[in-house]
Amino acid sequence: MDNLTDTLEQDRYVLAAILTSNLAEDNVWEKIAVHITLILRDGTRFKQKEYQLIEEGIPFRVQLYTRSDYRKMLDTTLQGSRLHSILAASCVLFSKDSLFAVDGDANFQVGDPTCLQVGDRDKQSQLFNAAAGVTAILAKAEKWLHLKHDVDYTFLYLKYAIRELARIEVLKRGETPRRKAIYQALKYNPSFFNAVFIDLIDKPKDEAMLREALEQIDQYLEDDLLLLFKPLLDFLEESGDERTITDLYTHFGKRELALELACEWLTQKGIIEQFSASVRLTKDSQTSVEEPSYYYDANNPFL
Repeated sequence: MDNLTDTLEQDRYVLAAILTSNLAEDNVWEKIAVHITLILRDGTRFKQKEYQLIEEGIPFRVQLYTRSDYRKMLDTTLQGSRLHSILAASCVLFSKDSLFAVDGDANFQVGDPTCLQVGDRDKQSQLFNAAAGVTAILAKAEKWLHLKHDVDYTFLYLKYAIRELARIEVLKRGETPRRKAIYQALKYNPSFFNAVFIDLIDKPKDEAMLREALEQIDQYLEDDLLLLFKPLLDFLEESGDERTITDLYTHFGKRELALELACEWLTQKGIIEQFSASVRLTKDSQTSVEEPSYYYDANNPFL
């Protein structure tokens, strides 16, 4: 890596090189390429955005960004996201630009461990994204358990849910989930994550065991649902009226959310109320069909 870095630094169009791989002794594996991001001068022309390079038989995967494109990515990256975690834990190999200096003006400093903290606004967004995803995974897992009685496939979906639940646990603590967030989550909440994941791995599995694990996951979400689903509940409360599922997707449209399943889950818990609204499928349709709409009253005495 040092040899390749020296060569790259001589290129007048390369402003900085950032190592995004963990080269700790217990993490290096001969079959995995080292990842490096190169920042190029604005206006630099290049044929492709990614190259596979080799130095003394060692493979390197190199991604190219112009300075403005990389700055734009920094500005739009939510704290607490997977990309944020990767960038914050990265290492600047060399820099000819103040953007990557210790006193630079980026949203967060590459390689600065203090930037792994997550602000309230981004934390709420990330918690909502993850919680909505868990409701969708739960629906799949429950189907394979209750309808198909398939223990193996139920456990597969349960593992998908655990990955998102680990992110939730870390985000609730105001930290950025790292690539192996389960280790962070186990530190913060060992009783829960041991019960629904670690203790299940090596044990023979049956329907009763997996049913209990799914119930624990459901309860985990329910215990903090006002925090986890705050962006959705705030939007419904501020609206002061019923909002259709189309309205919700229009508002949250830039995120890949399972909004209908999240709303179904919240309806089952009695947190929001479900109604129906007429909609015409095309501008020229003469008949109407119904789509779900939702209402939330924060002063509901039954919450």
